[in-house]
This record gives sequence, C-alpha cells and structure tokens, in this order.
Amino acid sequence: MAQHQTLKGLGTEIMEDFLAAAKLCVEARKGDDGSILGYPATLLLLSITDAIGHGLDVGSGHTRLVVLKHPPFSELLAKCGQELNAKHIKNLTQWYRNALAHSGLIAPGVALTHEADGLPFGFSCDELTRIRVPVFYHVVKDA
Repeated sequence: MAQHQTLKGLGTEIMEDFLAAAKLCVEARKGDDGSILGYPATLLLLSITDAIGHGLDVGSGHTRLVVLKHPPFSELLAKCGQELNAKHIKNLTQWYRNALAHSGLIAPGVALTHEADGLPFGFSCDELTRIRVPVFYHVVKDA
C-alpha cells in the first residue's frame, strides 16, 4: 500500500488489490467438494468491471457493467464464445452487482461454480443460471 496523490493512482492500486484478492478466492478450496470462495470472488470481479466502466465513462447510472459489451471485455468474452445482450447486462447489474454488494444476496437458483472451462456466464432465456468464477476471473484479469 502506498499513499497516492491522485485518484487514478489510488484507483489502480485498489483494482490491483481487488484482483489479487479475487485470485486468492478462486485458488482457495473449501470443503470436500473443492469449491472456491465464489461469492467474494464474484463481488470483487464485478466491482473491478464496474470501476473500469466508470473510468472509461461507459454507461450511466450507478453501475457501468455495460463495459462488458465494449473492448477489451467484449473481445475476451468473444474468445470464450460469449456475447452479452442488454438484458444480460441488466440481469447482472440487478441481481449480482447490486444485490451481492448491498445485501449479500444473489438470485435463487444460480450456481457460482469452480469450473475452469466454458462460458463465464450461463444463461437460459436471458436469465442467468451460472457464473463460472475462474473463467470470469481470467476475463477480468486480462481486461
């Protein structure tokens, strides 16, 4: 940790710290099933994504997760075979970024998994059903 004279320097260190903490959450194993610390990892990754969107002045309102539809996120997601539409972004914003950050909740029936392969986000009829946390971690890290 350092003392910063600018918000940009502070913001960069915060995002680097969040990413390092998310990596620890993705790599740590709990229980006999090998699951990861998915909730804190997901919250940190969505917060980083939101902060990048804010820094790039993408979107409006309280969250900037629409940055997932812009480079470099869109290119990284495309490499995974994922394309997000406006409803996907709204779903992520409402149920995950806001509810997870402010209430410690996510939508019922959605799995946070430790699967290392596949699409970062699983949807059925535009409703989120799964977040593959390690895959999402790599998208955010590479962005």
